[in-house]
Amino acid sequence: MHCCMADLSTLNEKGEPPAVDALGFDMLFGGADCFGGAGVFTSAQAYYTFLSAVFRRNSKLLTPKSYDELFRPQLDEKMEQAFNDYLALSPVHAQLLDLGIPHSVRKTYSLAGMLCLDGQEVRFEKGTNFWAGVPSCAWFMDHEAGVCGTAACQILPPMHPPIIALHEFQRCVLEIAKDLK
Repeated sequence: MHCCMADLSTLNEKGEPPAVDALGFDMLFGGADCFGGAGVFTSAQAYYTFLSAVFRRNSKLLTPKSYDELFRPQLDEKMEQAFNDYLALSPVHAQLLDLGIPHSVRKTYSLAGMLCLDGQEVRFEKGTNFWAGVPSCAWFMDHEAGVCGTAACQILPPMHPPIIALHEFQRCVLEIAKDLK
């Protein structure tokens, strides 16, 4: 990999610190190409700059019509139900895909990522997009509240619940946004 790439760290088998280098971890899982959710190959600042531009619907990236399609729910009712049922099947599904969002919050998918059809009081409004990746990196776009954010972390196991709980900073961002209005 690139000489400027951050090393990954891992916790012990019980998911406890101290973190140690995960030198043998293959971010691409044996694949030749990067795929969504399995690695961020950029700096945290560049990543947030890009996400912020998408959130603001920067016309240099996409047309207004393309942004509408990007954030539009893509699953029909049957697929949406299957997705929500899948998330509720096991703690592993919830850990890797649900990002600490309660099962009671109805979810679907847009081309931008997971889309919450309901809000969660004091954390995010309905219509918020979420996405995350293997080394416990996560972002959100709360269009209703007018805020977005990202948290970058290079720790394994993927989407470890205590690490994801640290990323639930949407509460703070949402509170600040409401105070500024």
